[in-house]
Amino acid sequence: MGDSLQKKVEENVYDILFELENELGIETEKLPEVYYVNKFSEFENLGLNLEIKPFFNKIIEDNSALCLMEEKIILTTEIDELVLGEEVGHYIHYNYLNLKDKRGINQFSFEALSEMLGFFSSKLISSERENPYSSRIDSFPKNSKNLNEIIKKIYDVTQNEEEYFDEIHSQGYSMGEKLFNYYTSDLILKQKVKEIFTNPLDSESEAFYQFLHWKYEILK
Repeated sequence: MGDSLQKKVEENVYDILFELENELGIETEKLPEVYYVNKFSEFENLGLNLEIKPFFNKIIEDNSALCLMEEKIILTTEIDELVLGEEVGHYIHYNYLNLKDKRGINQFSFEALSEMLGFFSSKLISSERENPYSSRIDSFPKNSKNLNEIIKKIYDVTQNEEEYFDEIHSQGYSMGEKLFNYYTSDLILKQKVKEIFTNPLDSESEAFYQFLHWKYEILK
């Protein structure tokens, strides 16, 4: 059963990858390594670096999925294409990423953008996916003129791990839902979406500037 599920999940991931690449006109150089795991899985049997074990333990505990940025590996306890679509979206983005500025504000911005692209990707695969943060009130300033307030808000969020997790997903999923609605209504060009997927975010504060650009200008 385990081997057949592993093969099924791999095939689902690759099918989703090809579908997203075709839709967005983006190519990745190789297929991701995919590991379907469950509470009975032994980490040592996967042949992965020991540094990955905390991520393995985390997805087992949360019954979730994760695309590892540096390793380009997808670990998943899920077979749902909604979940896999999000992680494949991350995988596409990570193939172009070269994040160098990992200071708190830029790191938060990168992670929010990453969640935007992941949620957007999952909606392309299955449009009925719902945003679990849709009822949450956006606590960020209403416009980008309040730059110091935005910076302070991000700084405050980075001081609390639980709040940080909730906020990057709340911001990212909400932006991703808007992006999907704009895209399917022809209010944003495919080329613009492709640009953010393939942006390496490699210059100083680039992720922060892109977060501001997408949240307050493109998806306002």
